[in-house]
Amino acid sequence: MKGVNETLRAKQFLLVAVLVLGISLLGNSFNGIATASPMNFSFIQEGFDEGASISGMFTGGDLLLIDGKISTFDVEVSAIMFEFSGNSIVPAFSVNSSDFLGRGRGDFIYNFHGQINGLLGDDPNEGFSYRTGLPPLGLGYIAGPQVGLDVCGVGICGEVNGPNGASSSTQPVEITLNPSPVPEPSMMVLFSTGLAGLGLWRWRRIRQQQ
Repeated sequence: MKGVNETLRAKQFLLVAVLVLGISLLGNSFNGIATASPMNFSFIQEGFDEGASISGMFTGGDLLLIDGKISTFDVEVSAIMFEFSGNSIVPAFSVNSSDFLGRGRGDFIYNFHGQINGLLGDDPNEGFSYRTGLPPLGLGYIAGPQVGLDVCGVGICGEVNGPNGASSSTQPVEITLNPSPVPEPSMMVLFSTGLAGLGLWRWRRIRQQQ
């Protein structure tokens, strides 16, 4: 009876290992395009006057419509913040999530075209906009053709506004997926393969002893 129970436990151990391996392989097959859960991104737009730039981060995913876009209109962005480094035309300023999302002053649409890392501003349906009435009055930032600018690479696709005028850029917004603390698929495969091998070795050893 003891041998039967050990054989059963060995088979169960092997089954769990195979299931873990299958799940890790499935996750690996969707690595880089699955956005059904929120992810952290960073972005930057360079090329403004005097070497100034916009940089920031956002958290979101293609959660609602599963349409290949991440959009505030679909309530798919849970956090967003950015800052402008400043120049002689527009002073440096920064914006946090509570101002952008909580007060409804910003809109954001990113079409990732099946690739997580990409550009915002090369698609006519993409855009980034923010306006504020906080001092100094008139600070704002817009990017992408969806908000009325040119397609990046064709004309002006980014503009920062201040009390003394506007500073523009023809470069796109570069978006990058930040590393996740979730274990890498390759490590999961290695771990589950080791479990499967250990389970198979144990099962064979029990059979030899019977």
